[in-house]
Amino acid sequence: MQDNWVDFKAVKSAVTMRMVLDRYQVNWLRKKGEELQGRCPIHQGEGQDTFHISLAKNAFHCFSCKARGNVLDFVAAMENCTVREAALKLRQWFSIAAARSPSQHFCSHECRRAMERVWERERHWQRTRAG
Repeated sequence: MQDNWVDFKAVKSAVTMRMVLDRYQVNWLRKKGEELQGRCPIHQGEGQDTFHISLAKNAFHCFSCKARGNVLDFVAAMENCTVREAALKLRQWFSIAAARSPSQHFCSHECRRAMERVWERERHWQRTRAG
């Protein structure tokens, strides 16, 4: 079950747009300040400056095809898949460890609290019996 759950935040923080561009061999974008600009790799448009990537924000926007978003959205557009499938691909491509699901954290926390209540009852029972 753990492999089915995807921590989107962890994937987005582990993978940069530059890493994804390298994976797709997008090497024609020009650097302008903190941005990369050029022809859109998603729709292969003709406009030379329609596609922008903010390296600081780890986000992209194409002013021609209107595609925009983060690394997950970029991979989803390039692979024609869902954002979840894109996250799974990124996790595989860049060897990102699968995180524990919130239900696993909740379960272990709840189990620990339940055991603490049992131990407290046991201590109380022993004190009342001894006294």
